[in-house]
Amino acid sequence: GKYASDTGSTTCTSCPAGTSAANTGKTECATCTAGKYSDTTGATGCTFCSAGTYSPDSGATDASTCTDCPADTYSADPASSSCTDCPSGTTSDPGSTSCTAGPSPTMQPHAVVPTLSPIAGIGC
Repeated sequence: GKYASDTGSTTCTSCPAGTSAANTGKTECATCTAGKYSDTTGATGCTFCSAGTYSPDSGATDASTCTDCPADTYSADPASSSCTDCPSGTTSDPGSTSCTAGPSPTMQPHAVVPTLSPIAGIGC
């Protein structure tokens, strides 16, 4: 990950963190896009945030920018810039890569409360 500020220059400079240069002959470094980061200078590529996480910012310089998707959302693919809401009737834990079927709001179990009837023949 190096670049030369002038075309034809033989002096190369390492790309700063948050950027990369994959090929030789570059006159500038490419900023890491949302969902990726570069935590070193001279990177030849940006590192993907893992599935289940996201990073909305470009130019990220640290893996800590990859944040777990909140509960009831997911990110199935690496390098996500956002999380997707779980479909109706499904749920997920934070950091999930998919949603799972959850109890339907109309199918919630109801508590059964037993009723006690007086026992005939027992007096006070």
